[in-house]
Amino acid sequence: MIRNYLFIFIVFFNFAFAESFPIVTDNKDLLKSIKEQFANQSISNSSLQKFLLKNSYYSAELRQEKGKTVIKNPSKIIFIFKGNKVFTEQKLRKLVKIDENKIGSFFYNFVEKAIKQAYQEKGFLNVKIEKIEEQKNWKKWIFLNISEGPKTRIGSLKVKGLLSQPSSYYEKFIRDNSAELIKSGVYNKKELEKGYKNLINHLKSEGYLQSKIYSDRVFFKDSKAFITINLEEGPLTLIRDIQIKNAKSVPVWEILSHIKSRIQSTLKVDVVQKDLKRIEDLYKSKGYMQVKITNKDNIIKYTPASRYVDIVIEINEGSKAFISKISFTGLKEVKPDLISSLLKFEAGDVLTPLKKEKSLQALSATGLFSNINLNEHIKDNKFEVIAVFKERKARTLRGGLGFNSQRGITTQAWTELTHRNLFGWGRALVARASSQINLTQGRPFFEYEFSSRYKEVFIPKYGYQGDVSLSHSKNLFKYSEENINFVKRTQLSFFIDKNISESLKLKWNAFSFESRKEFCSNQNCPENPQQIASTNIKFSWDKRNNIFAPSEGYLLSWTTEWADPLLGSNKNIAFIKTDINSYFYWSFLENYIFGFVLKGGVISTVQNSRYIPVSRAFILGGYTSLRGYDGHIEGERIP
Repeated sequence: MIRNYLFIFIVFFNFAFAESFPIVTDNKDLLKSIKEQFANQSISNSSLQKFLLKNSYYSAELRQEKGKTVIKNPSKIIFIFKGNKVFTEQKLRKLVKIDENKIGSFFYNFVEKAIKQAYQEKGFLNVKIEKIEEQKNWKKWIFLNISEGPKTRIGSLKVKGLLSQPSSYYEKFIRDNSAELIKSGVYNKKELEKGYKNLINHLKSEGYLQSKIYSDRVFFKDSKAFITINLEEGPLTLIRDIQIKNAKSVPVWEILSHIKSRIQSTLKVDVVQKDLKRIEDLYKSKGYMQVKITNKDNIIKYTPASRYVDIVIEINEGSKAFISKISFTGLKEVKPDLISSLLKFEAGDVLTPLKKEKSLQALSATGLFSNINLNEHIKDNKFEVIAVFKERKARTLRGGLGFNSQRGITTQAWTELTHRNLFGWGRALVARASSQINLTQGRPFFEYEFSSRYKEVFIPKYGYQGDVSLSHSKNLFKYSEENINFVKRTQLSFFIDKNISESLKLKWNAFSFESRKEFCSNQNCPENPQQIASTNIKFSWDKRNNIFAPSEGYLLSWTTEWADPLLGSNKNIAFIKTDINSYFYWSFLENYIFGFVLKGGVISTVQNSRYIPVSRAFILGGYTSLRGYDGHIEGERIP
């Protein structure tokens, strides 16, 4: 008896729930999915539309009948694309973006519009879409047969009107300042209108403030667009007056001398904008770091129905940037006194952009930091400079092992220990060892090199740095089946470097002593010892735009070396050598660089000496010049 009542209760509950559920639709599978999704949740039209959209019921329509929501056309839509070549099926599916406001009986209009727009943006103006529908149960397959057609190309582009330049000038400007599609000769109305807008902005910046495109006509024939534009430039706008207001610390005549706009000259908006930057730079160079042009958006005063304008510049000078305090953050091993000695300003000085730039250059040249910022903090008209640093790792140990194909197979190994910040003062110490062994020659040979270098980075404030280097090596000089010739070389050198200016650098090898000894595997060959003591100086003028991959500029260097027994050379070694190297770079066309190298030099013996060491002779070839002559093995070089 109890079981019967329980059964009746369950049937009644299910019937009551079905009667009370607020959604009605003929698609029972859809209704079941909705009940599962919104179990124990309230259902709004918005949430229901999102559910339908997510599950591809694009044609579904919601209607309110007798207090319930009725879902009409509850078919699941499946798109099948055919004939598409320009866009992949994945891309086309992404283009079918239907939101909850577009689902319903007209959803396909949005789909077709989105696909056609995508094709037209690529230049396929004649794209056509044929729709075929198949339905089974509550699923509808929509087959979209896409006929892409040919691209519509620009047959001609003509500019007409009262023009100051040949029509070809404007036509080229529109093509060059439109999207890549237009540059490639494909027609697209939207992108072409951007080119029109850029042309008008350009003409206005050149002083034609009333320039306007009155009309453009497009005639289509044989998948080509023939475009005619009617352009009215209007008269040139001239500057009637230039007024400088609130200038107190800098004379008006000095401000006017730093700008390029002139009374009775053509108004060029881009020149005026650059003039404002020049005025601010002038003030900052005098220490007014807070200077502002207060009316940047309202500088040009137009006169109605006139070809003249007035330029009115209002200046807020601010106070002079006297440095009250300099503080450092981020220093771990570097001494603050080293930083102070490199800064081009100190407390009490007036801060200028040039002093900041020179200070950053000096700090960066140490190689001690991966990041440097000189920030200004202003409080109560007092300027505090906060130098923020991120130090590089001071100690490094590196090494490597490899093979090369020089004279068969040769194995190489090297290791290097570096400390670039001894005692926190930027002094550097480098020790390096390398070796290589030939593995394939009938008579294998071993080469090595040991070197060490101490760098005294700074003589404070004057930008000098000194080097002491010591090296010892044994290298192949000449190889033959009968004999292997080597050279042992020990060299001690003292250098002083100075950056005279941003472009001009001095490197002085104050003293170099080189001891060379040639010997061979045959015990009977002479050793030919040499001692070369010399001094040399090198100037380099570097105006390249990039020291690693230059595309513009030039590099000039001049080196002179003097060796003499007075310095410690052998009696028969006395010479003067000078050489000049020049490198020039030009960019032309796009992504092409022309490089030109010119080298020359003279070496002459002195004091009746007739001997030039082979290590100082001018050598034919090498991988940086004439590559047919390797120049790697010293004894095989051609003087």
